[in-house]
Amino acid sequence: MDAVVIQPGVDTAEPSVSGVSWAAVTAGAVVSCALTLVLLAFGVGLGLSVVSPWSGSGVSATTFKIGTGLYLIVIAMLASSIGGYIAGRLRTRWTGVHTDEVYFRDTAHGFIAWAFASVLGAILLASPASSLIGGAASGVSQAATSAASQSGPMDGYVDTLLRADTPAPASTGNTQDPRGEMTRMFTSGFRNGGE
Repeated sequence: MDAVVIQPGVDTAEPSVSGVSWAAVTAGAVVSCALTLVLLAFGVGLGLSVVSPWSGSGVSATTFKIGTGLYLIVIAMLASSIGGYIAGRLRTRWTGVHTDEVYFRDTAHGFIAWAFASVLGAILLASPASSLIGGAASGVSQAATSAASQSGPMDGYVDTLLRADTPAPASTGNTQDPRGEMTRMFTSGFRNGGE
């Protein structure tokens, strides 16, 4: 008589669910963005405390630029690391997957969380920037239009001097307009203290 012994083994079949847990990736990206915002606010406060409006006090401009650059690099590394760690830890547990594959999937979750946080941050920064650029462009065009139609303080004096009692005929032989020359003369005369 032969005895058959069945040993419990490891199930090596792939699970039917997706390997990416989007809820964990989203949570990691939100944590990364929030941590970036908090650290940036802290950095602004720190930066404003070391800068002085008086010459000779506070840090130099070179020191401030180097410190700001290093601080921004540290913020990016810290926020991305913590967001990626959160995304890797919050993913659903895979059963029957080799430990190397689990390690790879956790790392992939962290990388995807970093990428999602970068895209989310770019979108959040691009919307106010596009509003600012659009507002600046419309402001420039309005300023150019108003500058072209706006008259200076000398134009009233020149108009008073050149006003004719009788309207001039349409075809006079004189094609030069003396307004520009008179405006320049009056402006330089009044600027030099003349009456």
